[in-house]
Amino acid sequence: MAASAYQEDDQDQTTIQISANKRFRLQNEEGKYLEYDGNNYTGDMKVYSCEQSDWESEHPIWNLRVAASNSFELTKAEEGCQFLCDDNNKGYAVTADGADKVTITSGKIKVEGDYYNLSAAMQSKNSEEGIVEVNAKVQGKQYDFR
Repeated sequence: MAASAYQEDDQDQTTIQISANKRFRLQNEEGKYLEYDGNNYTGDMKVYSCEQSDWESEHPIWNLRVAASNSFELTKAEEGCQFLCDDNNKGYAVTADGADKVTITSGKIKVEGDYYNLSAAMQSKNSEEGIVEVNAKVQGKQYDFR
């Protein structure tokens, strides 16, 4: 019985990876947020687990298990901040230096801003063979990646 309860909880969670030591604000569809201002972490988003990886590398990462959500919105991201999300076994990865906002919803990455460098990847199927990647310098308001 405990195993099935764990599986139910696990299905209600999403894995988020985000750059450590980079400022950001991450908000889910319910308005719950997690923010790092360069010194402190604050917010009301439920975090089930938090682990560090690549801590000794140039780009350490936080691996977070948070409540599942239909969308995540990343704002106030410091240059070089990487955001990865595994939503129902579909992976998304985005770095958008200079963007005002990155929104990940099921099947879509939306990036907004006037001028930014974009690197985005998304699984189009449930296998690594279905990965679509875009690297671009964007000038304009919005870029939708589906």
